[in-house]
Amino acid sequence: MKKPSAVVSLLVTVAWFASPSRSEGCGIALSLWYYVRSAELIVVGRIDSLETRGFAPDRVDPLFMAPRRRMSASLRVLETWKGSPPSWIQVDLGEAFNESTHRVGEVLVLFLERAETGASRRSVSQQEYYEVYARELMEGSVQDYVDFPHTLAELDAMRAQADVSLREYESWAVDRWTPTESLPLDGFPEESDREAMESLVKLAVELQRDGVEDPDRIEWHVAAAERRATRWQGLMELGWLLDTPQEPVEINVSEDFSEPAESASEAPVAEKTRLTDEQLGRIAAGFVREPAVDDSDLTTLRLLADYPDVEVDRTAASIIEAGLLLRPIPDWVLKMVDVALRRYGDDFSARIGRDDRDPRGRPIHTGEGENTLPTIWEVARRELGIPAVAPAQVPAQAREDVE
Repeated sequence: MKKPSAVVSLLVTVAWFASPSRSEGCGIALSLWYYVRSAELIVVGRIDSLETRGFAPDRVDPLFMAPRRRMSASLRVLETWKGSPPSWIQVDLGEAFNESTHRVGEVLVLFLERAETGASRRSVSQQEYYEVYARELMEGSVQDYVDFPHTLAELDAMRAQADVSLREYESWAVDRWTPTESLPLDGFPEESDREAMESLVKLAVELQRDGVEDPDRIEWHVAAAERRATRWQGLMELGWLLDTPQEPVEINVSEDFSEPAESASEAPVAEKTRLTDEQLGRIAAGFVREPAVDDSDLTTLRLLADYPDVEVDRTAASIIEAGLLLRPIPDWVLKMVDVALRRYGDDFSARIGRDDRDPRGRPIHTGEGENTLPTIWEVARRELGIPAVAPAQVPAQAREDVE
C-alpha cells in the first residue's frame, strides 16, 4: 500500500540525512566525489575493538529514525587522506543490524563527519516528520496502517520515546565520528587497485580545496574511469552528463545538477557536455590496459561508441570471450555483444533466430545449457572479421562477485 505522499516525500529526506552511513541510506547513488567533499576526515584505520549500544525501546516507530542499536569502534588511524585526526578515534559504525558486519582487525577507508552533525540532522528531520504527520492526521489524509500512529496521542507517545532515544544518542555521539561512506580495503585485493583509489580520493581533495569548476570536476571523473578499481566512480556521472549515444547508468542526484531525464537522449541539452578526444583516448587506454570483466566494461564501451580504436575492439572481444565462459553467463555479456557488433555496423537483433538455427530451423546450442549467445557471437565474429583473441583475465574481485 502507498503511504501518504507528503509523508513519503519527507521520509526520503529523513532517510538520507538522518542515516549517514551507506548501510542505512536510501537508494540514491552518489559518486565518491561527494563523499570526499562532505567528509571532515578521510582516514585508513584498523578496528581495535567493537561495542554495541542500545538506545531505543522496542516500540518506537522506525519512521522517526530514532537511533536503536548502534555499533561503535575504537579505530587506530593508519593513514590520513584528508584532515588532521588524532592517532585513535571513536567511530559510530551505524545501526547494528548484524553483529558480524565488522570485525576486530578489519582495515577500512572511512569518510567521516562528526557524529554530533548527524544527530542534529536527526533532530531536525524528526521534528519535520512530526509536523507533517500531525497535520495529515488532523486533515484525515493518513491511510490506516497497523504500525502507524492513528491519533495525535499515539503520535505524541511515539515521538516522546524517540526523543528519549535521540537525547541518549546525542550524548553518546560527543567526540565520536560517523562514516558517510566506508570502503573495506580487502575489497581491493590488488595493491594497484588500492593505490588507484587513494590517488583518486586525494585528487578530489586537492581539486575541491582549489575550488574547481565543472570542467575540472569532469576531469576527475575521467581520471576515475581510466582505472579498473575506480571506473564506476567515473561512469556514474559521465553516463548522463555527456552527450553520448548510450543507455544511462546509475543516476546521481546532487546539488550541482538538476535530476536527469529517464533517458540520456531526453536530458536537457544545456546540461550536457562532451569529452575531448584526449579524454576519450585516456578512457580507451585504461579500458585496454585494465578490463574489469563486469558491467562497467559495457558502460565504457557505450561511452566510446563514437571513438574508433582497433585495440578497444580487440579488448571488447576478449571481454566477451571471458564473459561467455562465466556460469551463468551474465546479462551484461549479451548487451556487450550488441554494442560491440554496432561498432562494426552490424545489428545483433537481426542475428537472433537466424545465426543460432540450423538449416531446418532447429536451435544450435554451444557449450553448457541452451544459451545460444556463444553461437551468435562466433558466427558474427567470423563474418565481420573480428579478431580471434584469448579471453581477458578475470580480476580476483570480479571472480568473487560471480561466485
